[in-house]
Amino acid sequence: MLRVHYIVCSTDQTSILDYKKEINGAFSIENTKVPKKWAKIVNGRFPSFVYVTAKNSKIWSNEGFGVRAKDAIESSLKESFN
Repeated sequence: MLRVHYIVCSTDQTSILDYKKEINGAFSIENTKVPKKWAKIVNGRFPSFVYVTAKNSKIWSNEGFGVRAKDAIESSLKESFN
């Protein structure tokens, strides 16, 4: 199972209100307490996708998240069930 957690790189609690409305409880969402740290992790490119497993992690920018990213995630999920 893939768990999605959305992190908004802002300490302003009102900045996630529109996001919360849009996702309608489909997955968790929060503001980060360390926006500069997250901005550094994703090289200042927003939105970005961070995929984390027990063994490694992978980061894609919005422009780079496509078929290969989807394949990598699906492959990783299959391995975790074998």
